[in-house]
Amino acid sequence: MLKPEFKLYLWEQKQQGRPIRTVLQENGIDPKVLGEKRIENISYRLNRDVRDNVGFADKRISNGRAAVLPEGEMDLEVRVRWLTHQLEYTRQEVEFLKKLQMANTEARKQWESKHRPK
Repeated sequence: MLKPEFKLYLWEQKQQGRPIRTVLQENGIDPKVLGEKRIENISYRLNRDVRDNVGFADKRISNGRAAVLPEGEMDLEVRVRWLTHQLEYTRQEVEFLKKLQMANTEARKQWESKHRPK
């Protein structure tokens, strides 16, 4: 996820006719690692954000994903929503681990019953 300041910088460089790929490379981001599609999407999203006049805000807060943001960047409502999501995710993890442990115990019992010395 690109920070709003960097998006603005990319947009300004793009307006000067500089390729996104070159600007990324000059800022320590290897275009080969990103791939052509991601670079195209960066350009598309910059154009879309300017066209829709939404600015280059940090979308991690409003897109519904569990963004990992430093506490200082979250207002109370966003923090509560984020913590609620984290709690639900943790509950799902615990349930999955319980089921995994039960399946492992059952498999061990079956294996031992078949391989017991007679």
